[in-house]
Amino acid sequence: MFKVERKALAEALGRLSTLVKRANVMPILSHVLVEATQDTLVITATDMKSWAYATLPAEGGSDPFTAPLDKLAAIASGGFGEYVEFARGKGAEPKVKVTCGRGHFTLSSYNSVDFPLPGKQAEDDVSVQMGASALHTAIKSAAMHAAENDVRTYLNGAYLQIDGGIATWVATDGHRCLVQSMIYTGDASGVSGIIPHAALTVLSRALPKSDETVVVKLNKRQARFEVDGFALTTILVDGTYPDYQRILAKEVPTPVVVNREQLREAVDLVGGFSDAKYRAVAAEVSQGKLTLKANSTGNADAGRIDIDADYEGESLTVGFLLGYLLDAISVLPGEEIRIHITSADRPMLLTGTEPDVSVTLSQYRL
Repeated sequence: MFKVERKALAEALGRLSTLVKRANVMPILSHVLVEATQDTLVITATDMKSWAYATLPAEGGSDPFTAPLDKLAAIASGGFGEYVEFARGKGAEPKVKVTCGRGHFTLSSYNSVDFPLPGKQAEDDVSVQMGASALHTAIKSAAMHAAENDVRTYLNGAYLQIDGGIATWVATDGHRCLVQSMIYTGDASGVSGIIPHAALTVLSRALPKSDETVVVKLNKRQARFEVDGFALTTILVDGTYPDYQRILAKEVPTPVVVNREQLREAVDLVGGFSDAKYRAVAAEVSQGKLTLKANSTGNADAGRIDIDADYEGESLTVGFLLGYLLDAISVLPGEEIRIHITSADRPMLLTGTEPDVSVTLSQYRL
């Protein structure tokens, strides 16, 4: 029997929830593994490709057991008591008794030995340290731009390259490509791997936006991320990542420079007048001005907005997919965005005021 603070349990389960699906071919995958030893509780969730671990203080101990994550989360977030108490029954697959304040609950449980766990981390791991806040930002951006269910499985995740003190994250779905770099500390260099999309989603929710340090371990098969109270081990996506350098658009001497927030608001508003099926926006650039236009083929609705732009080049008209452009705006840092256009039919490069993030967007034929 053991007990744990309810709010701490709710926070821990929230970190794991994106990895667990209610509808599973294996019912045990909708459960978490609960291990309480003396003063520590470790909760493990998995989708058979990634394993997420939340660690928190506890009072008491118990043999390991499984319990459905959605039911545990509902109890922990219910607010009926300060602590959640667990008591495990007897037998191979006993029920779990849970008490929270005046609430009393009985949960189903599977034999803990049937819960799938990863193999041991290989001895050829390299280990580096990254700032939690910067890593959270990079992973969240990568998850937004990576493919998720592409038949080209190597695109269903983000490419992480660790080399020379710089960690580079690359994510593409074949129509856009994010490249983001950040500093790491450690002696490792010249190693890389593809982090699967599901793991990116969990990390983007679980990593703190703070000055804490995240330990990142990487080998040819697995990656592991460790921070205070949380860890994730994931099997890397099999395959060779494409040579992304070949598809990146290039900077030009005279980019279109616009205010980031003005561009976001204008795209968001004009986009409401675009065709519901394709959601495309046209952008006309001329000296001192960027004009955004959209219209629906199904009716006479149309929208147009002019915003100020620092631009001295020739007039051009290009096309964007609305969602892709808004995603790019959301991840580029600073108050200004630079749009690098080489021609009216080639990919464009979008950058912010910092050089460590860029997004290449394929043009949409209007």
